[in-house]
Amino acid sequence: MRKQSTKEKQLPTSIQLKSINDLVQSIVCGSMSDNPLNWIICEGSSEKIYLSYFLKDIIEKYNLRILPMGGQPELLKLYRHLSIAFKDFDAELSGKVFMFCDTDEIPRDTFPKETEHKKLKLTRLINNENTMKTELVHMNNNISSSKSELENVLNAKTFIKTLENFKDNYPDELVDLIPENYAKFESGKFLPSQWALRLTPIESKKIWSFFDLTPTIKNEFAYQYLKNIENDNDLPWIDEIKKFFTS
Repeated sequence: MRKQSTKEKQLPTSIQLKSINDLVQSIVCGSMSDNPLNWIICEGSSEKIYLSYFLKDIIEKYNLRILPMGGQPELLKLYRHLSIAFKDFDAELSGKVFMFCDTDEIPRDTFPKETEHKKLKLTRLINNENTMKTELVHMNNNISSSKSELENVLNAKTFIKTLENFKDNYPDELVDLIPENYAKFESGKFLPSQWALRLTPIESKKIWSFFDLTPTIKNEFAYQYLKNIENDNDLPWIDEIKKFFTS
C-alpha cells in the first residue's frame, strides 16, 4: 500500500472531508450526464500507468477516467461515500465505477451488504495459491492470500525482463536476478510475477526491496515494463475490468 506524503497527512479533517465530498459530487454528476463518465479508482500513479495502456481500446469509447487516490485509506473512504450516493441516485446513474486496491498484510476493512451497488464495484488483487492465478475478488471475500501489490500480479516473464533492464543501476538489490533462479515459464500461460523467481526468503526480500528504493521507481519500472510487452494479453486479469464496463 502506498504511503501518504507528509503534506497529505497534515491536511485538517475538515479539508479532507470537503475534498472527498467534492470528488463524490463530480463522479456522481458525471455518471448522470447524457454522455456518462465511467471511472476506475486505484491506489497509486503506477497503477494508472499500467491501466492507461491495457485499457486504451476502451478509454475513449466508454469515457473512462482513471483516478489514483494516493493510498488504500483514501480509496476506501471514497468508496464509503460513493456507496451512499449511488444508493440515493440509483435510478439516475448511467456511469460505472470500478475500484481496486492491494491486498495488505494487515486485517482488511469489511463492508455491509447494503453498500454494494451494481454500478459500483470494490475489489482487491490477490494471487490465488490454489489456482496459481491473479484474481480480482470482492473486498469482503475471505479467500486467503499473501500480500499482493500491483508489482506482484504482473506477467512473470515480462517482469523478469524488465528487472534485467535495471540490474546495471541496482546491482546490489538485484544480485540474485540470474537465470538459475527464474521460474519455469509455460508457453501461452500466465504466471504472476510474485512467483517469477525461486529464492530464499532473504533473497526474495532483497529483490522486492528494489521497489522501495526511490519514490519514483515504481513509475519508472511501469514505463519500462510497457516497452517490454510482447502482446496486449500480457495481464489476463485486466479482462474482468473491461467486462465490467462493456457489458
